Amino acid sequence: MPKTQQATALADAVTQGAIIAGRRAKASCARFRSGHFVSVAPKRNLPKTYTNGNSPIMATHTALPHCPSPSAYRVAISRAAHQVLDEPRVFEDSFALKMLGPDGESIFDPFQHNGVADRSMRAGIVARARFAEDRLQKAIQAGTRQYALLGAGLDTWALRAAQFGSAVRVFEIDQVAMQSWKAAVFEANGWQKPVELEWIGLDLRSKTIPDALLSGGADLSSPMAISDLPGDFRSI
Repeated sequence: MPKTQQATALADAVTQGAIIAGRRAKASCARFRSGHFVSVAPKRNLPKTYTNGNSPIMATHTALPHCPSPSAYRVAISRAAHQVLDEPRVFEDSFALKMLGPDGESIFDPFQHNGVADRSMRAGIVARARFAEDRLQKAIQAGTRQYALLGAGLDTWALRAAQFGSAVRVFEIDQVAMQSWKAAVFEANGWQKPVELEWIGLDLRSKTIPDALLSGGADLSSPMAISDLPGDFRSI
């Protein structure tokens, strides 16, 4: 595909919501430089526990220890904050808040994650997630029935797809400790693990990705969509 077409496709994936987020970040930068920085994100109908920046960033969950992957948790926070703060949304995720823990909705203050750098990072995270899942849908339409996520973290696609009876087999590959924490989140929220979802614990020092997929029941002779964020998305 010519570079101009690639640029057009990427621009289509990064929808108006991401553009608005960028404009808000730029406006906030100007306020910050002038010494009058304030949040410019709209206050939607938020619970009273949201205080526009005066509560702890994230309290300790009563039922869960700290997430073993800070990077996965930061991504999850950005996706959750996007559901609350940004309009229109680039990326819809009804499980995002509770993926932070069963009490995520009550103790999560999105305004603690709404500074200039936070909004910039959030725009990139939700844009790439939207782009990857748009590509996934095209692969599914073309007949792909296997989806692997490398470094799946707290991704929720399998949960969202299960609501619509998806027949796509999902292989989430991550460190064992991360997947154990995610399983604890499922249990604490009362979520059933989707039938089509396989969690595959992987230590790259002892096993290759193809071997891990085979151990999880993947059919490497059939098409498979692979998401490797923040790397790329590809279909094989």
